[in-house]
Amino acid sequence: MKHKGKKGLSIGITLVVLLGLLPAVVYRARLNFSNLIITRSLLSTKSSMSRIAQIQVLKHRLETRNLQDGLEGPWCESQRTRARLAIASVDYDDAIRTLLRVIEDCPAEQMDDFWLGQAYQGSGQWENAILKYREVKAILALQELGDTLVRERLWSDALQSYTAALELRSNDCANHVRVGNAIWRDQLDATVAVTHFSQAVELCPDELWGYSSAARMLVEAGDYAEAESWAKLGMSVDPASDIPLTILGLSRLRQHRFEEAVIFLSDALDMNPDSAEAHALLGSAYLNLEKWVHAADELELAIRLDPMGAWIFAALGNTYENMGMSNDAIHAYRKALELESSRQDAIDGLHRMLELK
Repeated sequence: MKHKGKKGLSIGITLVVLLGLLPAVVYRARLNFSNLIITRSLLSTKSSMSRIAQIQVLKHRLETRNLQDGLEGPWCESQRTRARLAIASVDYDDAIRTLLRVIEDCPAEQMDDFWLGQAYQGSGQWENAILKYREVKAILALQELGDTLVRERLWSDALQSYTAALELRSNDCANHVRVGNAIWRDQLDATVAVTHFSQAVELCPDELWGYSSAARMLVEAGDYAEAESWAKLGMSVDPASDIPLTILGLSRLRQHRFEEAVIFLSDALDMNPDSAEAHALLGSAYLNLEKWVHAADELELAIRLDPMGAWIFAALGNTYENMGMSNDAIHAYRKALELESSRQDAIDGLHRMLELK
């Protein structure tokens, strides 16, 4: 399977190491004691066997006994500790090999499968990770893995992870929202996505997330009337939130109703002046209204709040281009392409600017 608790994690790893090494210390003591037995046997024997032969026989007996003891004691625990330390060291291949041996040779422990899921996740083997998390009913791990995959834009894998979590807990409204969003991104199936959003608001009618997610998805689908109905329901649930107003502004912007978009987005910013999204959308509305200075002010502020928004840099580049600020436009377009190399409006804008040079 995002960092509060680093100190706690460090303490936890230290405890894992200490607990893992304790059996190894006992194991080492047993080895030392057994070596003493070998030495005494060699000193007291009257046999005609050579000392080398005696050592080989006694060591074989010792290794056999230690192996049998270790399968139920020190060996299994030390290998579990080794695997967890390998995960902490980002050596996922070693962790996987070690845990597969543990699962095959040691008494079953549910956490072995969980840690194997962690190792699979770290190595990018998403399907194997989901399988292990599902086996041990690790709902939170499935949700977090899905969130990680969304950030990587791996929508199909994210949907698989979220769906597994939902199968384990079908009455979780947040899981329904996650599945709805993933279905839309992966399959562009608005009907099925809305079904999950509807289940989310039925389970949690006082939570804004389900309403706002449905509204955003329907704006993207071009069903603006239905999107605005969901956004207004969200406003009734949480009148103090800027999110429904931002979505209404986005809807009017997509419909080229730019003056109306300005009103909704300005109201959203009255509620939350630090909303990068609302500033960026307002800047885009001003850009379309050819109010270049207002557009530049809003887009520059949005970038200060969210310096990773490729589309915001592209819009700012377009604004600078219209203001005759060619060097600034080139810089903005290039920054957009650094963040999203395939962004076509930035590619076209940069090409136009370079042709003028």
